Amino acid sequence: MRCDVIAQGIIIAVRDLELKIPIVVRLQGTRVDDAKALIAASPLKILACDDLDEAAKMVVKLSEIVSLAKEAQVDITFQLPI
Repeated sequence: MRCDVIAQGIIIAVRDLELKIPIVVRLQGTRVDDAKALIAASPLKILACDDLDEAAKMVVKLSEIVSLAKEAQVDITFQLPI
């Protein structure tokens, strides 16, 4: 798959949905470097990981943070780099 096309779609979706939480993506395929550059240039909260295990661990950590904040009734915002 062309990762640059996938990255463009993810960027558009995150922007259109006005997501406030970080999105973790694992990119593998052709033009992966172009995709990473697109994501890095984006002001959106999108984290690109090379490894599926690394991406899964990142998602678990972020979900724990969000869950704890909800339990404590605390509003949180994320800024990159995390």
